[in-house]
Amino acid sequence: MKIILLSLILTLVSCATHKKAAIKLTEEGLHEAALEQWVLAYQNDSKDPEVQLGLRISQEKVSNERLIRIRDLRLAKDDEQAINELQSLMGLQNKHGIQMDFNSSTFQGKETFILWKHHKSQVINLTSQMKPLAAEQRYRKYANVFQSLPEYPTLKTTIDQTGINQCKTLRKGLKGKPFYRSYVTQYCKFFDPNRETKPFKETISSALFATPKVSVKIEGSDDDMSSKMNKAMSESFEASAWYHPEAKKTTNIEISGRYKSDKTSRDVAQSHSYTVEIPYTAYESVIKTKEVPYESSEYQCFSGKCETVPVTKYRTETYFENEPVTRYRTETRVHKFTAKKNSIDFEIVLNGKLAFEKLKHSFSFVKEESESKILHDENLPQIGLQPQTEDVTKPIARFEYYSLLAGGDLRLDLDALWVKQFCSTPTEENVIKCRRAPSYPETFVDTWFLNNYGVSSKDAESLIGRY
Repeated sequence: MKIILLSLILTLVSCATHKKAAIKLTEEGLHEAALEQWVLAYQNDSKDPEVQLGLRISQEKVSNERLIRIRDLRLAKDDEQAINELQSLMGLQNKHGIQMDFNSSTFQGKETFILWKHHKSQVINLTSQMKPLAAEQRYRKYANVFQSLPEYPTLKTTIDQTGINQCKTLRKGLKGKPFYRSYVTQYCKFFDPNRETKPFKETISSALFATPKVSVKIEGSDDDMSSKMNKAMSESFEASAWYHPEAKKTTNIEISGRYKSDKTSRDVAQSHSYTVEIPYTAYESVIKTKEVPYESSEYQCFSGKCETVPVTKYRTETYFENEPVTRYRTETRVHKFTAKKNSIDFEIVLNGKLAFEKLKHSFSFVKEESESKILHDENLPQIGLQPQTEDVTKPIARFEYYSLLAGGDLRLDLDALWVKQFCSTPTEENVIKCRRAPSYPETFVDTWFLNNYGVSSKDAESLIGRY
């Protein structure tokens, strides 16, 4: 019962706080901020008549202010911003469930219809420029604003038909351009999904390479190490733009070099410092009290006779006395012992050659590192000393680590080679190829897409799908 009562009190306090804030913001003319507070107050107490009235009035004021702003923008020939404002208003209406009165609803419908003409003309203009993808992007962007209008579906038909007509031109001259052909196929399928696409011999896979044949000849390595290097190089290639799982062409990677690991072990003297608390006796002055007698007199009456008689009285006196106390001092101790110091020096020098078709590439990888560990079996937890059993890295584990690093370097080289090869001359084939690179130059790719399709490459992909 107490919990329910507390919850009720908190709700009432919250409602009062939001209502107070809403009233203050309304008086200051900040109707949109006030609306947020009226909504919160209504959520806490929907039966409060003052909240109901405040919310309704606030909704009307916000809608009317936005509608006037939309009209003024339109009259100022800024139709584009007016459409954005209209879309923002509709978002606000959906968020807060704003109910429009007849006049406001009529006003909004009129502005929507007038602005539709501008929106439609922009879409038609893009289709006349043979940029149906940009037209589709705009069509979707403002779908929630205009989709209730009867003409809205016919605009989509115009966009799709433009795309279909454009595809008749795009399909010409695709020979020798498998990457661009893949893009055009996806592009045209977007506008005409029911059209059957004939299979073609030139595919992306025919221009790319399968898992490479890796040859590893590293002095100082064994078969297990060679296998790990082979795996690292293959995976790096498969993660690059050059690879395709269905490719028939292969490439060769030759890795040569040397790997050395020299481990030494020696006894070393170790000192472990710790602290102990040593008790000792000290004396401290303590204040005490005692009752001290003294002679005095009092006037007393007994059996009708009164007289002054001597009496003994007591007064409280303080004094200091030294008492023994136990205190502690911290002292440092050192525990000496003998441990093993294991050290290992690693050196790897790799030279790689990559050849696929006419393109050849050389790369190298060099690392020199040292590692040391102190090992002992001293187990004295009371002084914070635990056994240390972790030894230096095993040669095969470090070799695997170096294989991954070398593979990462190769991956960066492969990406840079792809960019150098295809991201300089903006032909259709090169641009689509260029975009395969994990870190492709966006300006190079997007400039071509914007010039030819009116959208960025990422926007194109979000519309038609991966190509």
